[in-house]
Amino acid sequence: LVISRIDGDDIACVGGGVATAAKARGAAAIIVDGPCTDVEEIIASGLPVWCRGVSAKTTNRTFRIGGSINVPVACGSTAVLPGFAVLADNSGVFVADRSLMRSLGEAALKRQERSARLRAHLAAGHSIFTYDEGHSQ
Repeated sequence: LVISRIDGDDIACVGGGVATAAKARGAAAIIVDGPCTDVEEIIASGLPVWCRGVSAKTTNRTFRIGGSINVPVACGSTAVLPGFAVLADNSGVFVADRSLMRSLGEAALKRQERSARLRAHLAAGHSIFTYDEGHSQ
C-alpha cells in the first residue's frame, strides 16, 4: 500500500490500527509519504511500514477527506503507478514498472557482490585506488 499525502504532512495517517487492518486485508507493507504513529503497535502487527518520521498528531475519521485506490500517486517525489513493483529495505524504497524490476534487481545484486569484494579489499588495508575487479588482492 503506497500512500501519498497531499497535505498535512505533519499528521500521521498510519498507526497501529491502520497497520493491523491493512495486514488483515492482505497488505504486504505500507509506504507513506508522511509520518506514522503508534510505532510499537506497528512493529507488533508484523507489517513493515516505511514513513518519513513519527508524529503524535493523527487523522480523525470524523473528517472524511476522501482517497482513491489504484490510481497514480506521487510518493517521495516519485511517480507510483498501479501495478508498479516496490522494493524496500532499511536503506529506502525503490519503485519501478513490474517488467523492469527483475532486471534491475539482478543488476543490484551483482553490484552488491562487487561491493562486498571491494570491502574485503579495503578491510585488508588496501587502497580503493589499487582495486582491480578482475584481480583483487
